[in-house]
Amino acid sequence: MIKLIFKFSLSVFLFIFLVISNLNAEILKDFKITGNNRVNSETIKIFSGVSKGDNLTTEDLNNIFKELYDTQFFKNVSLKFENSILIIDVVENPIVQNLVIQGIKNKDLKKELEKVISTKEKNPFIENKLEYDINNIKNLIQEIGYYFSKVELLKKDNSNNTVDLVFKIDLGKKAFIKEINFVGNKKYKKRKLLNIITSEEDRFWKFI
Repeated sequence: MIKLIFKFSLSVFLFIFLVISNLNAEILKDFKITGNNRVNSETIKIFSGVSKGDNLTTEDLNNIFKELYDTQFFKNVSLKFENSILIIDVVENPIVQNLVIQGIKNKDLKKELEKVISTKEKNPFIENKLEYDINNIKNLIQEIGYYFSKVELLKKDNSNNTVDLVFKIDLGKKAFIKEINFVGNKKYKKRKLLNIITSEEDRFWKFI
């Protein structure tokens, strides 16, 4: 009797498992790509990480969604899996056509600013990176003494799904330290401590 119950339970379990598996996995027979202009359909298929004949599950769709967003080529992605066809609809990010830094005459400083700006020419334009770039610019120019600087971003949308960006920088007046006082020091002379501070500053600011 126990053996019969065990066999019956096992059969029910296998039946349920097969039903669930069939519901959660389906063979991919074809792709349908819509909304793309610059990125061709074959490239999008490669970005998806799946191929015809693959068994797709809900987890696979989540991975495809993530893979496409991680390319940074798209600001919107939607997926549908209907009748074994994977429908991928995308909205492409514009491309940065020109990026200009205005207000900086010092070539070395300009090179340092270009390094801290994550947005680059000929790359996809990611709007939520702009605040990060502006903060990086402010931090760098404040570190060299321009505490009253201003950074303004000018953006121009072009007709060919590209943008032109201008980081307009007003350095303002440079701040200077008039005097340094050391409190609580008993072991070292003031002159020695000042020499240490000066030597450390020279290492960092020598590019200016």
